[in-house]
Amino acid sequence: MGGFVVYKLVQGKRVEETSSNQKPAGNNDKPGQISPPQTDLSAPSKEEELEKYLLEKRLDLKKYFVFNLGQEVKPEKVKTNLLVNGRQVNMDNGRLITPSLSNHLTKLTGTTKEAICFLGKDTKTISDEWSGENLDQKIRSGEQCYIIFDKTKINSDTCNYFAKETGAFGTSFPTVCALAMEDRNVFIAHDKEEALDILAKDPATK
Repeated sequence: MGGFVVYKLVQGKRVEETSSNQKPAGNNDKPGQISPPQTDLSAPSKEEELEKYLLEKRLDLKKYFVFNLGQEVKPEKVKTNLLVNGRQVNMDNGRLITPSLSNHLTKLTGTTKEAICFLGKDTKTISDEWSGENLDQKIRSGEQCYIIFDKTKINSDTCNYFAKETGAFGTSFPTVCALAMEDRNVFIAHDKEEALDILAKDPATK
């Protein structure tokens, strides 16, 4: 009987020691304090990173200006005041743009911009590839197409790939800027990765 009592006392002692050595989960410092849950902070995706430039930061870039052809250029042609056989003539290579792109191009140029005229090797040369139905097709399939141009030279008198306003049919259109798509200072990126590779060369991204 005495041995049984000693055995129970020893077992009770072990249970107390085990209980005192166990700590509640998440309570490593002070009683009642619960550690915050651990969360994985994932890096922004390529899509999120590029969308941030388009919506917020493209004006912060030092060298380049970027826009999305399929999402920011509308299919509507630029209307003119000219009439041919009683019908209004529209600009075959000029297209209206979204309010966001209009706002940023207005800030870039210092004058109101509502449309872009797409041209060829310079701002005086028409391009069949960037006009009419060919241009419409590029816009329709252009969600992964990004146009990037060097904005550091656009105020130069010798710049021949960007014009703050365009002329057509012998008339000036101050709300339409012109962009020569075949010039070496204009880049066409066919996906987000290619666009970000070009933008990575901008001093503002260093």
